[in-house]
Amino acid sequence: MAGHPYGFAASLRTWVLIKPLSSNTPSSAQRLDLFFLLDSLPVNMFSRLYLPITAITALGAIMGAKVLAQASDSCQALYTVVSGDVCINIAEKFNVTTAALLSANPTVDANCDNLGVGQQLCIPSVPSNCSSQFEVQVGDVCIDIATEYNITIAQLEAANPQIDSACDNLVPGDVLCIPIVSA
Repeated sequence: MAGHPYGFAASLRTWVLIKPLSSNTPSSAQRLDLFFLLDSLPVNMFSRLYLPITAITALGAIMGAKVLAQASDSCQALYTVVSGDVCINIAEKFNVTTAALLSANPTVDANCDNLGVGQQLCIPSVPSNCSSQFEVQVGDVCIDIATEYNITIAQLEAANPQIDSACDNLVPGDVLCIPIVSA
């Protein structure tokens, strides 16, 4: 190992660089990037953490448990993907919007074409005052949404304070709470 200023040039080929996480959110943890080092990279222990490759399995188990623990707080359930599953069907099965499902599962791409059999998805919780959620599409208006769910516009607006009094600020992709109403 002579010739290297830190005395371990030969061992660098068996080490992995773990970039520090910007926050403790599940999405940051899930996006943990691993890079194999080259001999020419400088060693700066203050901005990077170097771990032997054999420690990566243990780190993955720890990070996976942390991600699952954090995700389970906002998940009503974990769903295991089976052959033929697509996001819209999974979302409908659990009475959540596709947008909410994708938001709760940042590793699933926007087109939902990277689902794998056996993959576990977080099924997001529906707020307790909502019977379900509705994802606004182009052309949706409050009266049609209220009629579809047999509620009044006033009930829809009360459950969704972001809707203005004219109900002209709906944007495709917005997720609305469909309130629980007593019969």
